[in-house]
Amino acid sequence: MHLVLSRKSVVAVFASIFASLGFLGKREDRLIAAAQKGDSEAFESLQTLHSATLRRFIARRVTGPDREDIFQETWLSAWEKLSVFDDRGKFRAWLLTIGFRRIQDYRRREHVRPRIYFSADTQNPAYSESDFQRIELQSALQGFWDSCTSDQQEILTMYYSEGLTLAEIANITGRNLNTLKYQFYKVHDEALKMLPSEVETMLSREVMA
Repeated sequence: MHLVLSRKSVVAVFASIFASLGFLGKREDRLIAAAQKGDSEAFESLQTLHSATLRRFIARRVTGPDREDIFQETWLSAWEKLSVFDDRGKFRAWLLTIGFRRIQDYRRREHVRPRIYFSADTQNPAYSESDFQRIELQSALQGFWDSCTSDQQEILTMYYSEGLTLAEIANITGRNLNTLKYQFYKVHDEALKMLPSEVETMLSREVMA
């Protein structure tokens, strides 16, 4: 039996392979340069590379059909603003900044209270079943998560689930970096009071500034 893949699927597979081999950065720079000159196919390739990340980013913050509207608005805004983008190597963070602002616009428009949705992928991937009993840890994490403010949930999600550095988070959210670092360390101190003692080693990994 032959497996038939769509053109988009093949592109996505190759994008993943190239990223793992360290080639994505140079290829992305070329795509950005071409798209800035009006090459729509190059921009579509950028969409293929980053759409999954953007969808996850939005889905953690917005429920229902509005997700797709925000997704489309973000890409439309990125296309309109791409001509002035000049920070090579940081397209992903720039795109998420636009997405974050569209989400804020949506919250203000709909009077939605900021809330990040807890799920398995918001946990630190360093936690493993070999070290903790799954049910006990899940319960502890849920209790801690529910006790966090919306700002704290935002920081933790961006850092642990979305792999952004604190500097990138500060840029995306428009916060002062030093203030954000303080909030980041503070929420870890609070976590140690609520989570099992063994979690302390998991929360002490070096911060990417």
